[in-house]
Amino acid sequence: MLKPTRQPKSSLVVRLDPHQELARAVLAQAVADACNLTIDERERLAAAAFLFKGAEVLWFWCAMGGLDPHVVRRFARQLFDHPQEFELLPTLAAS
Repeated sequence: MLKPTRQPKSSLVVRLDPHQELARAVLAQAVADACNLTIDERERLAAAAFLFKGAEVLWFWCAMGGLDPHVVRRFARQLFDHPQEFELLPTLAAS
């Protein structure tokens, strides 16, 4: 008699393709720069302009990363309006 085959456990880890990883890194860096009070104000405002005024560019990177631009903007706006809370977010170790 044949043994039943074991089904692999479903994983909660989602593997991104390299383009998605790059796009998400670009967006994460823009949010980090926009909310970082210790960097040059011009860099901070350029990142904020990318997130809040650069519609076509933002939509491109969100599409590449598989993210909703409205959600990205809402998240960035919350952090931008309260940058002191940004410092409390956990940072991910570089892999």
